[in-house]
Amino acid sequence: MVKVRINKQFYKDFNFYFYMLFIVLWIKPLIDAENGYELTYCLVFLVGAIIATLLTIFKNK
Repeated sequence: MVKVRINKQFYKDFNFYFYMLFIVLWIKPLIDAENGYELTYCLVFLVGAIIATLLTIFKNK
């Protein structure tokens, strides 16, 4: 069984707000993408921001 520890200090740090802002800012360009290149570009940054947020939230000290 895998135990997952949530880094509770993360929510009090600047990183949480920075990553969440980054995620929110990449949703609008993703919706407005006109071709495959723009869609791929925005999707890569959005997925990267989500992964960075999850890694930081569940990081063990």
